[in-house]
Amino acid sequence: YVIGFLNIPPPNCPTPSASTEMRGPPPQRDLPIPPLIQNEASTAYVVDDSQYDEPGIPPEMKEYCR
Repeated sequence: YVIGFLNIPPPNCPTPSASTEMRGPPPQRDLPIPPLIQNEASTAYVVDDSQYDEPGIPPEMKEYCR
């Protein structure tokens, strides 16, 4: 069931989505990255110290939320 579902979107999604998505993320992520990096750098140190046990969960959750 999963294979069929994945097979249907790839052919139609990759062509139009890839072009629009590739051009959308770069510019949008470029602007927020500079300010976020500086802000996160200060918080990252504190968060890393507190949640050093699960460094993979906090960063991934933040990226998904944003």
